[in-house]
Amino acid sequence: MGLSEGSNLYSELTYDNAIVTDFDGELMPWALESWSANADASQYTLKVRQGITFHRGGEQNAKDIKFTFDRILDEATASPLQGVIDFITNIATPDDYTLVFDLEGPNAFLPGLLTDYHARILPDGVTSEEITTGEYGAGAFILGEHNPAERTVMHRNPNYWRIGYPFVDQVILFYMPEITTRVEAIKSGAIDVVFDPGFGALDTLEANPNVIINEVASAGVRVLDFHTNREPFNNKNLRKAFQYAVNRDFVREAVLFGHGANANDHPVGTGDEYYWDEQPIISQDIARAKEYLTLAGYPDGFDIVLHTTDMAEKLDMALAFKESVAPAGIRVEVSNNDPTTYWEEFWMNECCPFVASSWSGRPANQALDVQMRSGGVWNESYYSNPRLDELLDMANSQPDITLRKAYFQEIQEILIEDVPVLYLMHTPVIVTHRSRMMDVRAHPRVETFIENWWISD
Repeated sequence: MGLSEGSNLYSELTYDNAIVTDFDGELMPWALESWSANADASQYTLKVRQGITFHRGGEQNAKDIKFTFDRILDEATASPLQGVIDFITNIATPDDYTLVFDLEGPNAFLPGLLTDYHARILPDGVTSEEITTGEYGAGAFILGEHNPAERTVMHRNPNYWRIGYPFVDQVILFYMPEITTRVEAIKSGAIDVVFDPGFGALDTLEANPNVIINEVASAGVRVLDFHTNREPFNNKNLRKAFQYAVNRDFVREAVLFGHGANANDHPVGTGDEYYWDEQPIISQDIARAKEYLTLAGYPDGFDIVLHTTDMAEKLDMALAFKESVAPAGIRVEVSNNDPTTYWEEFWMNECCPFVASSWSGRPANQALDVQMRSGGVWNESYYSNPRLDELLDMANSQPDITLRKAYFQEIQEILIEDVPVLYLMHTPVIVTHRSRMMDVRAHPRVETFIENWWISD
């Protein structure tokens, strides 16, 4: 898509998922009509919705969904979802509208994993080169003019399977990296919707009678990553020093202006059913931070470069973090980098053992699988803990929710103790829009459902 920050949005508009998540967190069949599992949830049968056609022709059916997931499961594809769904051992298509997923054991989470934005349905046989240079979906909109650094035009799909949808004929996505530009554009009416207006601009937007603000809590997080597989951050005492040096209240106030909630060094959201209610909440303790610095071999303090970018609050977070930890003797140099190349050139690269990152909200099992499982493509801290991997596997196959909660509790205990990533805050999802736009809602994950929007003049 050219800009990884926007690829989820582009692909949501132009492709389908088998299942999607509604605004209340419920799973909804999408390209599927239904799904069911056998008694121990080790096999799932999926019924494909008939009458969905790809923009380039041909009906979307079982063979396309099989191709999509076989491709994800192929290690050569290097999909971030591969390690999360590698418990799928076989996918069969007994007819054009039925799939059977065989699993290596029971798994209660498979339907939710099909909602992942890496699981957009591709036509059977499409190549990687084709899908990185063109659009091959069956979604509500068809890709038109596409210049990732300026704007992208989407046109209404007249053959969309949801009869009557989408309501608008065209959607134009503008790339506006500067918050001030976005805010002034929506205030003037030059644009209709802003997904990330900037928390510092909300007071100004609230005062504008033509702008409406929608906000919903989410498990989205803003984090600072340590590369735990090499010096200096393979030293747990050093990571613990950082953990106790930061004032999360101060950083969150500086970044979110009182919105959101503090995170506690794991990605499980406070509203998730697997959140451990009795967990010890980490707070700033400068004396303890200095003790850990001494244990790590840095009695005179520690110097580090923090790589970040001015996107999704990461620059503001880095600057507030620098100020917060200074009393502990942690001296941070903030390196602000180009947002258009940040994910490719800095995030998870050897150049940058301490880097700012951001994640949209995910259910506990998905967040932990993609961010913390050993060897995962997007395991940004390079953290490896066999016990955590084992607990994830046991949680996936455990039908008893009480036992599953116990496994997730132990995972949270491990991460709070080992602190491979500084999870600093949970960010709400905020969508601002002009008052003429109808049915624009904030989704706690990453969906937008732009096909539902309409205009009232």
